[in-house]
Order: sequence, then C-alpha cells, then structure tokens
Amino acid sequence: MLDYFLEEKTNLILYFGAFDPFHLIHFYEVYFASISFDALVYIVPVLNSPEKPELSDLTLRCKVIEASIEKNLPYLQCVPEETQGISRKKIAPIYERLFYTFELMGIDDFQGLEKIPYWQEIINRSHLIVTGTENPNVPLPDFFDDLYKRCPIPHLLTSGALGAGKEVSAAFVNQRTQRFIYYLGFASGGLSSTMIRQGILDKTYKEFIPWFVNEEAARIYIEAKK
Repeated sequence: MLDYFLEEKTNLILYFGAFDPFHLIHFYEVYFASISFDALVYIVPVLNSPEKPELSDLTLRCKVIEASIEKNLPYLQCVPEETQGISRKKIAPIYERLFYTFELMGIDDFQGLEKIPYWQEIINRSHLIVTGTENPNVPLPDFFDDLYKRCPIPHLLTSGALGAGKEVSAAFVNQRTQRFIYYLGFASGGLSSTMIRQGILDKTYKEFIPWFVNEEAARIYIEAKK
C-alpha cells in the first residue's frame, strides 16, 4: 500500500484513536479533512491506551468504524494498529518516505502532545491537522514557539473546500522541517465517546443513537455493550 502512495503521490492522513465508539464527530473530522486535503484517511484504532485501560475489544471497535464509513466512501479506511505497518512505533519510516503525510488529532491531544509516544517524530516528519476549535488564535504548546510561526494558508488547500462554512482557520509552518500545522475550525458540541459509553451503562443509550453515524453502527455497538 505504501508503494501506491509513493507512485501516485497521494496524500495520506493517519488518525489514531481509541474510537470506543467511533461517532458522528469522528466521522465529520475524517470526512472534511479528506475533502480539504484530497487525501485517503486511515482511521487507526489503537490496540491499547494507557489513559483508557478498559477499551472495548478491537474487533468491535473496527466493526463500528466499518459500518460507519461504509463501502461508498473508499477514501476512508479502517486500518487497525499493527496492520499494513501502521503503528506509533513504526510511523517514522512512513513519514520519511511520504512528504505529504498528515496526522489528524483533536485539540486536546494536540495540547497534550508531549504525552503521545514518539511525538517528536510526529512534529518533525508529519504535517498536523488539528480539529475541535473554532478559534484561530488557539495557542500552540509552549515548546513549539521556536519551531513554528503563523503563515498564509498554502496553495494545496482549495478555498471553501471543507464546505458548510468549515474552513482552515489558521496554519503554522515549522521553518526547519517545512512541516505544517493546520487548524480546522470545528465544533464538537461537547460530544465524546465517554458520554456514549456512560449512557449505555446508565441505560439512557437511546438518546445517543443519533450521535452514531448510522443505525447499523449504533446497533452493533449497543448490542455488544448492553
């Protein structure tokens, strides 16, 4: 698969996460990022997370993702961690070979970037797409001050490509590596996977069904958790 990207010069976005479960906001993030950057998105459910010790079974999380993206969205693919050579531990070689590789993450993960394994490899070798903020003046983490500065939006973005009023609200460039950080103005409405899991435990899960991408994805996850 990596040879395909090398030959076709196709943009690739990697989106690591627990996705327990994958919900509507996750879908909006990958959908609009894919359109904006003309890229294939690998949605990568991680095997485990130190901050989430009670993750649902990986197979279940993948089933929900696959039901959410369906086969009519070929530019979105579920690639579980450790398949196709995709993992945090093995990400550097991919970034070295593909200049137009992006990593998508929410604003909370970005602000706590130093907690992510191999974060220095990420900022040195990958462009970042940060979602979850409508404020173009959200500060960069302190340790970025000497590496990045605000710059005009690069030509690879089409104005208004995100549609529905969604736009890249700010961009920064690492002067040493020429890697970019893009902020996508995006409101989550406070929805989180934790809220959905808690709703299922509290047996109020029906109110969260609309937050899944479709009824099939909701059915798969809720039936496994009830």
